[in-house]
Amino acid sequence: MVAPFIDEVKRLPKPQIWMVGAIALAIGMLIYSYYVIIDLYYIPRWGHEDGYYSHAYLVPILAVAILWMRRDRLKELGADMTIYSLFAGIVAFVIAFALIHAREYQSLGSPNYKPEFYETYGVPLLLAVCTAMLTLLYVEKPKPNYWGLGILALAVAARAVGHWGNSFWTPSMALPLFIIGAMMLLYGWQITKVLMFPILFLYFMVPLPSWIFDEVTHPIQVWSTDASVTILKFFYSVTRTGEIKFLMPSMYELGVGVECSGFKMTISLLTFIFFFMVFVDLPAWKKAIMVAVVLPIAVLTNALRICSVAVAGHHFGADVGNTVHDWSGYPLLFVAFMFIFALARWLGWKR
Repeated sequence: MVAPFIDEVKRLPKPQIWMVGAIALAIGMLIYSYYVIIDLYYIPRWGHEDGYYSHAYLVPILAVAILWMRRDRLKELGADMTIYSLFAGIVAFVIAFALIHAREYQSLGSPNYKPEFYETYGVPLLLAVCTAMLTLLYVEKPKPNYWGLGILALAVAARAVGHWGNSFWTPSMALPLFIIGAMMLLYGWQITKVLMFPILFLYFMVPLPSWIFDEVTHPIQVWSTDASVTILKFFYSVTRTGEIKFLMPSMYELGVGVECSGFKMTISLLTFIFFFMVFVDLPAWKKAIMVAVVLPIAVLTNALRICSVAVAGHHFGADVGNTVHDWSGYPLLFVAFMFIFALARWLGWKR
């Protein structure tokens, strides 16, 4: 399976020489403009123990995978991928890696800053993938669309507003816009249109601001608690002691915290659904149904997780309940995926 892929990569065309300078400029702007945003805003939230974006490391890789699967559409436009994108990605990785470790030393060379593991490799990885997306194409007859300059200006303006307003979220939303603008300027609108979905897919790695979490997570906490209590009442005498709390017969009380609200699973499932749609040959309205049921599936599977914690704590004590809480998320995420696969088959998807 690997050998045919390597042979295919070897047959990829070389990029045009005249475009190398323009691509190098775009890469330089990308690293200069967004290195700090990725370093201080993206990566810490991706690596946070109780964060909502532990899946985000996969997003840029999945975006490139989607792009690879659209090669047939690119070839129809006289375009293809180039193996040189790999080298561009490696260069971006090395530059970002060097920038991180350069901060370990002050002017006298004394150690001052030790980056976390996820920061050491996360920032270079993301910049490498984004750089690869910019340099991924051979275009037989490029037709630059100068509206790309306007989109680049918008991305730069968002970066400036974030800098002056001491906000990371505003410029972080402009990273995919930067790539879209650069693509339009380098390759034209028709090719950019083919690549629009994988580029916009990158928004699933952009952390939302805290005020959105505050508004959204509480209702989902309540819904998850309601569903859990409803299920448990079929088997136990459960007492509701608060909006997001209930008491088992053994006097084991469980509170549904923010990190257990189900919102984390909702974001992960949405990311998976939009990637899954690349493979699913269904009408748009059926795909819309799949997106619409993400929240109910997330609430239901999260309720099953809460039930498992409650049952374990009721029968075996709080320590066992905490252990189940820590480890039950992964198998129930798999259950949520199975729900999605079953729904896709019911809607008519055939592998």
